[in-house]
Amino acid sequence: MKKGFLYLIFTLSLLMIVSVGAIGISAANTSSSTAHDFGTLQSGSVYSESGSVAVSGRDYWYKFTVEEAGELTIKFEHEIITSTDSYWNFVCYQADATTYLTGKSSSVPYWKSAGNESKTVVDGIFLEAGTYYIRVTSGKKHSTATYTLSLSYTHDNRTETEYNSSYATADELTLNEAYRGALTASTDEDWYYFTTETDGYFSITFDHDITTSTKKTWSIYVYHADGTSYICDENNYWAVTDNDASFETPEFGIPAGKYYIKIVDNSEYSDTTYTFTVNFTEADNWEKESNHTYLLATDMGTSKLWYGTTATSTYNSDEIDWFKINVTYTANYTLTFSHAQTRGANDNVWSVALYKADGTTRLVSANVQGGSDLELDLGELTAGTYYVKVMANLYHSSEVYSIAISDDHAHNYSTIGTQYSSTQHIQECTLCGETAYFAHTWNSGRVTVEPTCTEKGEKLYRCTVCSEEKTEELAPEHKIVTVDGKEATCTEDGYTKHVYCWVCEVVFEQSEPITALGHLESDWINKGEVSCTDGVDRYKECIRCHTVLDEDHVEGVGHVFDNVYGVAPTCETYGYTYYGCVKCGYSYEDDIKEALGHLESDWINRIEPSCTVGVDRYKECLRCSAVLVEEQADPIGHVFDAHVVEPTCTEQGYIRDVCVECGYSYESETIPATGKHSYGEPTEVNGNIVTVCSGCGDTVSTPAPKDESKGCGGTVGFGAVAVVAVVSGFGTLIFRKKED
Repeated sequence: MKKGFLYLIFTLSLLMIVSVGAIGISAANTSSSTAHDFGTLQSGSVYSESGSVAVSGRDYWYKFTVEEAGELTIKFEHEIITSTDSYWNFVCYQADATTYLTGKSSSVPYWKSAGNESKTVVDGIFLEAGTYYIRVTSGKKHSTATYTLSLSYTHDNRTETEYNSSYATADELTLNEAYRGALTASTDEDWYYFTTETDGYFSITFDHDITTSTKKTWSIYVYHADGTSYICDENNYWAVTDNDASFETPEFGIPAGKYYIKIVDNSEYSDTTYTFTVNFTEADNWEKESNHTYLLATDMGTSKLWYGTTATSTYNSDEIDWFKINVTYTANYTLTFSHAQTRGANDNVWSVALYKADGTTRLVSANVQGGSDLELDLGELTAGTYYVKVMANLYHSSEVYSIAISDDHAHNYSTIGTQYSSTQHIQECTLCGETAYFAHTWNSGRVTVEPTCTEKGEKLYRCTVCSEEKTEELAPEHKIVTVDGKEATCTEDGYTKHVYCWVCEVVFEQSEPITALGHLESDWINKGEVSCTDGVDRYKECIRCHTVLDEDHVEGVGHVFDNVYGVAPTCETYGYTYYGCVKCGYSYEDDIKEALGHLESDWINRIEPSCTVGVDRYKECLRCSAVLVEEQADPIGHVFDAHVVEPTCTEQGYIRDVCVECGYSYESETIPATGKHSYGEPTEVNGNIVTVCSGCGDTVSTPAPKDESKGCGGTVGFGAVAVVAVVSGFGTLIFRKKED
C-alpha cells in the first residue's frame, strides 16, 4: 500500500514536471506577443536564432527593428530531409503583425523551404525604419528538426520601402539617381513618384540580373499626378523580359509636376532585385505628354526647334503628338522634321499633317521615311491658330524626332532681352515680334569678395542682354612672392628660390644654399692647327665657365715621308724616286735617271700592198710604239701567167693571162673549133647502142640487135650492112655503114 502510494506520488510529480515543461515550451515565441526579439538590426551584422516547429500547424514568431531604410536578407537553414516537399514556411509582417509586407491580404507572400534544401535565402526585402515580424510554421509536411533563422541588414536609402504597394504609399524618388527594389510576391506592386520643378523630358532605365528566360517578368507603368491617367495613351506600359539585362523606355516630354511609376509582375513572377533610374533633363522645347488630341496640344510658342517621340506600348501603336502654333503675320512657312536613321530607308515611319484651328480640316500632310528627313512646304499662312499632328505610320519608331516651323523672313532680335531661366533669356524679333530663347552672354565679371589666404571669395557675372546675374566661387588664394634662386658658379656660392605668401608669411619653398662648384678642367685645346713645320699655342679651360686655367706652346710635328714610290724613265721622260709627306702633302724627287730615247723598228705597212694600189708605211719605237717616220709606197704591178683553154668540136678555145698576185685576168688569144667529132666505143644502155663524142659530148644511140627467134623488131638488117638513123647536134641525118 505504501509502495503503491509512493508510486502514485512519483507518477503525479512526473506528470506535473512534464506538464510544466510543456507549458513553458508552448508559451515560448508561439505568438507575436511572445515573439523572440532580435532587437535592433545594425547594418552589416548577422543575427541568428535556432528553433524547431515542435507542434505541426503551430506558429513560431520572431521580431526585429530597423532604424533606417535598407535591405533585409533572410537565411533559413536546416538538416537535409530526403524529400522535395516543403517542411517549413515563413512570412514577414509589418509592425501590426497582421499586414503583410506587400499590403495584400488576398494571398500570403510566404517563402517555402523544402526538405532537400539545406538553405533557403531570400534577399531584396526592402524596409523603411520600423518594427517587423517573421512567422515560421510547418509546410506541406511536418518536421521537428532544428532550424536556424539568420537576419542581416544593409542600410541603403536608395531602395523601395515596403509597404509601397499602392499609389497612396508610393516611395519618393530623387531624379537621376538609381533605386533598388523587388517584388516580394506575384501580387506585390511597387509604387514610386517623382516631382519636377521645370519642364523637361525623362526616360526610365531598368536593370536586373539576366537569365535565359524570354518571358515577360516586369511591367512598368507611368501615370500623371492622379495615379490613374497614363502619361501617353490608355494601357501604355513597357514589359521587361528576364533576358533583357538592361531596358530603357523611350524619352517623354513632360511639364513640371508630379508623376507616379508602378512596377508589377507580368506573365512570370520573379523576386530578383531590380535597379531603375528616372533620367530627367530640364528642357522647355519638348512636347508635353499627354498631348494626343489637338485640345491637349503642346503650344510651340515662338521657339524654333521642338523635340518629341511617338512612344507607345506593345498594345498601342497609334500614340499621337499634337503641337499648336500661333501665326501672327502672313508669310510662307516650312515644316522641318528630322530624326536619326531608323528602320528601313524607305519605310513610312511617321506621318505629319497641318490642320486649321478646328483641328479637323487638314491643309497639307506628308509621310516621313526611316532613312531621310522631311522638309514640308506649308505654303502661305495668314495670322491665326494652326495645329501640327505627328503620328506613327505603318512602321513605328520611338526614336527622338525634332520638328521646327520657320518662315521666309530673317529675324532681327533686339539687343535687350528678358530673363527666362538661369541659362536662357528671351529676345524679341523687331520685325515680327516673335521671341526666341538664347543662352546668356556673360560679361567678364567682377570680384565682389576678395579671396584671402584661407577664406573663399566670390565673383559676380552679369548677362549683357537681360542683366541676369550669377556668382562664381573663388578658391582661397595666397599672395605668392617668388624670390628667384641663384645658380652656383665655379667660384661663387648660389641658393635655391624662396616662395612665400607676403600676407600670412607662410613659406611654401624654403631657400637653401648651394656650394660653389669649382673648376672642371678640360683637355688641351689648340688655338690653331699644328703642322709639320709650324708649332701652335694651346691652353686648358674650365668646361663650365670657360676660364683659361693653363697655357703652353708645342712645336711642329715634322714631316712623315710614308708615301714613297719610284717612277721609271721612258723614251722621252726621265725617271726618279718620289717622297711625299702623309701629313701635309709636301713632296720632292730624288735618284734622277735620264730618258732612254726611241728604238727604231723596220718599215711597217698599214695595209697589205696590191698590184694597182700603193700603201702607207711607217717606222715606230720598239719600246713605246711611238710612230717615228711615215711614207707612201708605189703599187707592186701585175705578174701574169698564161692559161690555155683547148677548142672542142663545136666551141673555140682561148689563151687567158691571169695575175698570180691579185687574180686579175683577160683573154689574149682565141683558138678556132675543130669541127670533128671523136666518138668512143659504143656501149649498150637500156636496149640501145650509145656512142659519145669525147670532144663535145655528142651522143649517137641505135637500137641493139634483136634475137631473130623472137620475130621482127630491133635493127633492120640489110645483110652485112645496117642502116642507122642518127640525129646529130646540127640536126643532120647521117647514114653510117656498119660491119658485122
